[in-house]
Amino acid sequence: MGNALRNLNPQQLEAVTASDGPIMIIAGAGSGKTRVITMRIAWLIYNHVAPASILAMTFTNKAAEVMKQRVASITRAFSNGYTRIGTFHSNCSRILREEYSYCNLKRDFIIIPESDQMRLVKNILKDESLDPKKKIQPWAILEKISRAKMLLYSADDQKDAISDNIDEIAWKVRIEYDKYLSSINGVDFDDLIFDVVSLFRENPDVLQKYQERFRYLLVDEYQDTNLSQFELIKLLSSTDQNVMVVGDEDQSIYSWRGADINNILEFERHFPKAKTIRLEQNYRSTQNILSVANDIISHNNKRLGKNLFTDVRTNFPVLVMRTRREMDESTEIAEAIRELVQCSACAYHDIAIFYRVNALSRTYEDALRAANVPYRVIGGMRFYDRAEIRDIIAYLQLVQNTNNNLALRRIINLPRRGIGTKGIESIAQFAEEQKISEFDVLANEIYRKQILSKKSGNEIAKFVELIMSCREMATTGSVSEILNKVINDTGYLVYLKQSAMNELEARNKEDIISELLSSVKEYEMNHQLNLEEWLERISLAQEYDNDGNDFDDKVSLMTLHAAKGLEFDYVFITALEDFVFPSPRAISSFNEDGFEEERRLFYVGITRARKHLVLSYTTSRLLYGEVHYCFPSQFISEINCDKLTPYRRSLLFDVKQTIPRNDNIIPEKTQYHGKYYVGQMVKHKLLGTGQIVEVTMGQNELLTIQFESKSKIRLISKYADLQILD
Repeated sequence: MGNALRNLNPQQLEAVTASDGPIMIIAGAGSGKTRVITMRIAWLIYNHVAPASILAMTFTNKAAEVMKQRVASITRAFSNGYTRIGTFHSNCSRILREEYSYCNLKRDFIIIPESDQMRLVKNILKDESLDPKKKIQPWAILEKISRAKMLLYSADDQKDAISDNIDEIAWKVRIEYDKYLSSINGVDFDDLIFDVVSLFRENPDVLQKYQERFRYLLVDEYQDTNLSQFELIKLLSSTDQNVMVVGDEDQSIYSWRGADINNILEFERHFPKAKTIRLEQNYRSTQNILSVANDIISHNNKRLGKNLFTDVRTNFPVLVMRTRREMDESTEIAEAIRELVQCSACAYHDIAIFYRVNALSRTYEDALRAANVPYRVIGGMRFYDRAEIRDIIAYLQLVQNTNNNLALRRIINLPRRGIGTKGIESIAQFAEEQKISEFDVLANEIYRKQILSKKSGNEIAKFVELIMSCREMATTGSVSEILNKVINDTGYLVYLKQSAMNELEARNKEDIISELLSSVKEYEMNHQLNLEEWLERISLAQEYDNDGNDFDDKVSLMTLHAAKGLEFDYVFITALEDFVFPSPRAISSFNEDGFEEERRLFYVGITRARKHLVLSYTTSRLLYGEVHYCFPSQFISEINCDKLTPYRRSLLFDVKQTIPRNDNIIPEKTQYHGKYYVGQMVKHKLLGTGQIVEVTMGQNELLTIQFESKSKIRLISKYADLQILD
């Protein structure tokens, strides 16, 4: 253990060896937070804390696996138990499986995926005639239900919070939604945490049991926690308060997903005895990149504060590229990448292109293809979200639980068995009348003959026989054996070939099914696995995780949100134009919190770069079918201009030459032009009184105004409708 501790810097060592009590680690980007968490666990075990009394919670399965491996490698010599390391959802699922009787569940409850949640909401809207004109988006209703559960609202609480018609419909849908989940012994992802928090609140004896079991609690990416996760942490740690949270408020970029930055900003208020330690030494990026990142994030008000630095000796200029059109931008980036790899300066997988939204990827993809540069788009359809994978999983979900009507409805006619929409409705109605599951209707020969034609009845009889046979196999057989039986006995591969648009599509779909089977077999080689465990693993596998294989030699294209947690030698942050990034919503809503989150998103993108960073923008861009004349993003002007260098491709290769500074990076700024000038006091009907601090010339006059609310906003003068006060 001593050798491992010698490799820590003073702040990391302080965090790892800190005494008991609440601890907040403010871990800047690239500062070694994972090392600190794993070393902290090892330190506790080394100092005779029982491994089983330590609970660590992460947001992704990948992060959990990395921690498990590192802890195992350090503590192998002296660990006499196991530490529970997993995501919030997986840890809560385990608690519910132990305490299911308190929550009106059975131990074999199922976790329904998002795709099934959406179908359930659609069915409820239709069956309950809540949206007769079909104007409501089901995802919007599901989002309101999810947000209510994150806020720990019961159905009654949600009813009390109704403020408009959509809220009322969402509440009515939730009543039926929760009722259905209860009928199939199911929960959704939000329920996993909601139910555990409710369990602890309503049963102090159960809470005490887990407080005594888990004496030490560690939480990764604390800035991303929502209210229900915060409450879970607070309840579990309320006795001993041996809780260590690790996070970075400057990387809080998921408010749209429910994350509440105030959890980390107000940690010391909730835990008054907390010790705060800042990890500011960066092991990833050059000092020039960190200086730019520090400049940007210093403009935010909602932060605890830190200043990243590095001992890395190599240093390259941060480049700013300005082009006339988006095609010029993408072509230059593609050609630069091709030349870099040809000259062996790097490999394709060392390079990434970031953009604000997925819709911007097309031009970069076109340019990379034209330059014969291999690439992958991160954030496309995930493996387990593919229709053919969801079909096979639905078969296995039905094998596990024949009350799962959602799974049954998905596959009852896949492959086709002559059951139409009316047939499915008849089965559902008959099941409701008889107070049994829809599968039980199909399994009863007398009922089948009453509802189905002879031909479809015979096909359904074979289907029932298959499911029952697989259920029997599940008691002793492996998951791969059950999977093989489902694929072969249903003729599903034949169905895929027949329904494909062409041979290539058919081959791709067949390869996907083969990959599913391979993944199960590979896992079974090293783990004992039953069907219930595998289905839970699949349900939890894709939550929040990034896609892609780190070993593919391809350029990575992704949104800035998808970039979090990754790093590359060369990073191009593109389309840095006002009303693109920051986004139109952040600018037009005049919401300072939203604007600060956009700035944090830019900060995250910058700190993904290890060696080279290029910031690019165009003076015109084709968006939504129209040419828009663009101003450089406000974020570029927030960087000290001495830290930026005009882009030249040669600077990506040789930095020993004389580097020109500040030559034509952004458009001319002037003290006076026409109606408005720097220092002028103006009034906006929504934002109030402010002072013009910058006038930028271009296709349209752009004003930067410092308002009395302390927010600094950029407005196009001809649209701003300002009242001049002096």
